[in-house]
Amino acid sequence: MKKCTEVTWPITLEELIELRKKEKDPKIRFRLQMIILVKKGLGITKVAEMLGTYHSHVRYWLDRFNSGGPEALRTRKQPGAKPRVDYNKIREALRKSPREFGYPVDAWTVKILHAYIRDHLGVNYHPNYIYELVHKLGFSLIKPRTRDVRSPGGDAEETFKKRSENS
Repeated sequence: MKKCTEVTWPITLEELIELRKKEKDPKIRFRLQMIILVKKGLGITKVAEMLGTYHSHVRYWLDRFNSGGPEALRTRKQPGAKPRVDYNKIREALRKSPREFGYPVDAWTVKILHAYIRDHLGVNYHPNYIYELVHKLGFSLIKPRTRDVRSPGGDAEETFKKRSENS
């Protein structure tokens, strides 16, 4: 494939400048600036030098522009990795009590959900990801609160109030 060093997409310099003025995304404006300079007749190496980038970078975006026009300067969305587990199975589990799955607690915590996903679904997520996953599914988890062993139990607060009022 012959490498192109000029703008072959049917567009005028004025149209390119207008596109650059209207563009809000700074990355796209930068790419349009490269195309404008090449359209003005500057070489790829000179454009790279002027803009403080690599000539391969200028060539890449010029080739993209020539093959797809201004829309080709936009970054393509990357699909990302497929989920390793069916989120519906986790969602169904969160709607039930952990006791139904053999855990000795009434509410889901990170540790319990982590154990459930590992033991029942065969996937070992990092505990930090469990928070993100649960929120993505529209749920929230509880954090177990430890009780201060030094604090008095039961009606201690009422007793204190009664003693304070009598003094």
